[in-house]
Amino acid sequence: MQETLQNSRIDLFSLGSVYEYWTKQLFKPHIACFSKHGDLLSQWRSYANDGRGVAIGFDRDYFNAIKSTENKDFVIKDVIYDSQRQIEIINEKLSEEKIIEEYKKYNFTNTNIDIRSINVVSQILRYGMTFKSTGFSEEQEVRIIYGYDEVFAEPDVFKYRATEDDLISFIEIPLNPKHEVHPIAEVIMGPKCKADIEGVKGLLSKYLYVHRVELIKSKCTYR
Repeated sequence: MQETLQNSRIDLFSLGSVYEYWTKQLFKPHIACFSKHGDLLSQWRSYANDGRGVAIGFDRDYFNAIKSTENKDFVIKDVIYDSQRQIEIINEKLSEEKIIEEYKKYNFTNTNIDIRSINVVSQILRYGMTFKSTGFSEEQEVRIIYGYDEVFAEPDVFKYRATEDDLISFIEIPLNPKHEVHPIAEVIMGPKCKADIEGVKGLLSKYLYVHRVELIKSKCTYR
């Protein structure tokens, strides 16, 4: 955003002050990150106990279904890695003229920030949740985002879990194994996973009512 607007007439310092205030005080999106690629060596090493775990492939249609039927307040977005495409989107959606038109409606300073100026920075933050450096493109990331269209955080919907040294807020999305669209589409066994495939099938069938899930072994190797 700064690169795109640095030669514009917009006061980026003031806009940045509003951005910083909002992100620290008001804006608390919660994001769940997935990958379209279920068998990627870098992901096994980073997120699955060095390949000893499994990758669970969720059905995107399931989340779309519960979003509409259960009125869940989240969106599903593919991450955009291509920098040129990111610039095109910014220029299309956040042109200098559009921002100035919105920006000049309000007067705010570092010490007196008008919350109505949220209309100026909301789009910036929104794209910040879906843009990522091209260096991560192999992840083919998809994100479920709570708070994508919201101005303020709603702490009453948060739950909390304790880690060894921190307190993490989260929002539950139900995984209903009896839904007409089952949430789990496939399970990929990690390259170092020692679990028996038939045993995993039995567990899925007994506890998650999964009978037709595709269960495969990773094709990745550590050699």
